[in-house]
Amino acid sequence: MKKITITTVVFISILLVGISLVVFRENNIGKNQLNSKCMVGDFDPTKTRLSTSVEGGGHLSNLYLSITATSYDNGKDPDGGMTTSTYIYDLETKKLENKRAGAVEYTSQYPLSVYDKSNNTIYYTASDESGKRDEVFSYNLGTMERKQLTTELFAVNYILPYKDNILIVGVKRFERELKPFLLDKSTNKLNSLKTPEGFDCWTAHYNPITKKTILQGWIQSERERLTSEFGYDKKKLKDSGYKLPKTYFYELVDNELKLYFEDIYRETENISTDLSGNIIYADYSYKDIHKIPDGHIRTWYTWRKGSDKVPAKTDLFSEGSTSDYPSEEITYVSKEFYYLNENTIIFLGYPRDKNEDSYGIYAYDIKKNEYKTIIESEEELGGYINNFTLLSKDSL
Repeated sequence: MKKITITTVVFISILLVGISLVVFRENNIGKNQLNSKCMVGDFDPTKTRLSTSVEGGGHLSNLYLSITATSYDNGKDPDGGMTTSTYIYDLETKKLENKRAGAVEYTSQYPLSVYDKSNNTIYYTASDESGKRDEVFSYNLGTMERKQLTTELFAVNYILPYKDNILIVGVKRFERELKPFLLDKSTNKLNSLKTPEGFDCWTAHYNPITKKTILQGWIQSERERLTSEFGYDKKKLKDSGYKLPKTYFYELVDNELKLYFEDIYRETENISTDLSGNIIYADYSYKDIHKIPDGHIRTWYTWRKGSDKVPAKTDLFSEGSTSDYPSEEITYVSKEFYYLNENTIIFLGYPRDKNEDSYGIYAYDIKKNEYKTIIESEEELGGYINNFTLLSKDSL
């Protein structure tokens, strides 16, 4: 398996009968990235306000970032073990808080944790007693009670807490596809959300401002045929008459998934929704499929809410940008990026004028085509940022 530096990717390694399925998003954690200091930067959230016309909108003071970071226990290398910690960054006060009591030994395939402020609880992934499967656990910081919430999963890619439920995207034991589930907070019952047969849920995004949750994926068997039989070869596809499979986008409404829109097959990775309900996403498909120049490169698209037209290519955050990324100033953007308002986006990645050691969370000003630092992975944090989630202090 080819190792990818920095980029957070979901790898699915499927072996046939009797062999386990492995699904995880891997970070190639470098020594320098874990020996780093957290810098609370120059982004001033007090000058950023949410539009009062936005449905479900409110004030920025109600929002916070839940951040997952992994560190070496001996400060040098993984030989002495690793720890996954959860940090909270308040967008109003600019205060960074380490929820140290909720730190856990790094045992999961992919470090994932989310702090739910409404019940003072951290939800996180960890290996079960067998050491072979990941499950979802909780730790209440008030009562100091730790619980295992699931017992039938193998790997987990997303955890999103709501008022009564927790959205989990993961793989059940002995199954192949990533599936969306709702875990009832009161009963711990894991309920499958209804999706088409063979649906593989690749990405999930929740915007706490608009209260909109979008899940994206495709039919796994169709995707496998595209890769194994045709190998992304445009001529083979044309000669065979095979039509590209579809990419589906669903919205979670009243604990059910409703089709939001569908597109032709795209290797979708980054996904977000703006405050008008439009979906912005990146396609990593090979050039032979969609005539994308220069090989495996991302192209950004916007689908406008309520439109019956196909998604349009977009420069994303800046007019006239020729970069694969939000602007000529940005080198890398991970899966996670969120619109705070029509002009401000928060993302995980690093700027062009810095290197991978500056991997962190930044705010991007669309009109000015500028970024400002929120948090960099340096000494005070003491760890590499795996992921973050934008949440509201009041659960959905």
